Amino acid sequence: MMPQRFRDLSVTGRVGVKPGSQPLHSTMIRLTLDGHEIPMELDTEVQSADLQFNPDDSYARDLYHSILTKRVEVVGQENLRDQIAQAAEQSRPLLIEGYVFDRSNPYLVVKSAKGD
Repeated sequence: MMPQRFRDLSVTGRVGVKPGSQPLHSTMIRLTLDGHEIPMELDTEVQSADLQFNPDDSYARDLYHSILTKRVEVVGQENLRDQIAQAAEQSRPLLIEGYVFDRSNPYLVVKSAKGD
């Protein structure tokens, strides 16, 4: 049998940013954590929010489009998830890095979370 290949998209962004303090043309996605919606500003400095894809890589393009239009469920280590929830509640900026999977029901596996 051939090994299964997981196809993901690396994502970097900030949660806990005070409303109205984002740049005018920032790209936002909607995270869902324990039933709460948390806006996340994609970080265009660390990683381009306007990603470039190979012409034959429709899966990555579709996955990127799905995170822009659908809610993205946050999964991962409990301590990282707690940091995200606290940052959103306290409007304290937190840089998040992770991987998004699944075009139809996207979810973000959090790799790291760092305060600004």
